[in-house]
Amino acid sequence: MDDSIRENRARAIKDENRSLKSQLRQLWNQARENEQKQMRMLEIESRLIGAEGLKALIDVLFDDLKAANGLDMIGLAVVDEAQEIEAYLEEECPELPPTLFLMDAADAAHARLSRFYVGHFEGRLHADWFGEAAELRGVAMVPLLRGGKLLGRLHLGTRDPNRYAEGVGTYFLERLANVTAVCIENAVNIQRLKQFGVTDTLTGIKNRRYFDQRLVEEVIRAQREERPLGCLFVDIDKFKRINDNYGHPVGDAVIAETARRIASHLRKSDVLARYGGEEFVVLLPAMDQGASYEIAERIRCSLEAEPVPYHGDGQLAVTVSLGLACVTPAPGGEARDVGEMLLKRADDALLEAKESGRNRVVTAECFRA
Repeated sequence: MDDSIRENRARAIKDENRSLKSQLRQLWNQARENEQKQMRMLEIESRLIGAEGLKALIDVLFDDLKAANGLDMIGLAVVDEAQEIEAYLEEECPELPPTLFLMDAADAAHARLSRFYVGHFEGRLHADWFGEAAELRGVAMVPLLRGGKLLGRLHLGTRDPNRYAEGVGTYFLERLANVTAVCIENAVNIQRLKQFGVTDTLTGIKNRRYFDQRLVEEVIRAQREERPLGCLFVDIDKFKRINDNYGHPVGDAVIAETARRIASHLRKSDVLARYGGEEFVVLLPAMDQGASYEIAERIRCSLEAEPVPYHGDGQLAVTVSLGLACVTPAPGGEARDVGEMLLKRADDALLEAKESGRNRVVTAECFRA
């Protein structure tokens, strides 16, 4: 074998070795990248599983997931057929992310939430899901399924044109979607249990346990914002006579209808609870004495104007007495003490309303504490 042949073979072997080393480095780098990606995903999964409640779960998805994976936009669509998730979030999270969508089953079907898509960003198809998303280059839209049931869809957006290019692996996306679906289902179930513990079963409104907690929170908020806080006690007039003459089922119907009519005159930010028996209590944040009195009168008139139906075609005239108190808390005061003072003044005003003839609103003098 002459020298030229040996040199050619040696050169070919060196070239092949260089190529193999290059491939090995690429495989090694890919393995390290996958390992790092897996570690990030395990951390996110741990945070999702550990999230206590829907608010915490949303924070992990919209903040932690976005930061850990270098994403530019996050969105989430959730099927909320009974609007219970919306109700839960209104209590925990007054300001929802603009790319969080709650929809019923019909809207979810129309929006094709069950469709899986990974690829280039197309404005006419995807812009509505991502809000201010003009600079996105790639998106992943992954359905959230649990036991064959569609819970929603997770939306991920990036400015990197290669991140969600055609042919990209979807294992981590599908795993993330599975974990997210389980966590959403668990969070909703936990929230249901919490609501069961603070909800009056007859009326569907909150109970006294919940009210006592919110009273302190609302006083603290009123102190911080230096705004008034109104409180109403509402009592059904001569309720014992209703029970004695018509029976407890009719009495229950009167309580439930009274709760419904009170609620119909309140804002979402107001707090309504059944305080005990035929008595209800309302907190009116950021509402002064004059505005609170108007609400109280509307409630009183709505009961007086229309009888309460029972047993199909039966009707029963019902009136209520109301006691109103209003406080403008000073910063730094003991919130629990201020709350107790507010309740006592409203309760004393209610007692005066009942003793002075019922079916009226009595207002205590507004105070600062």
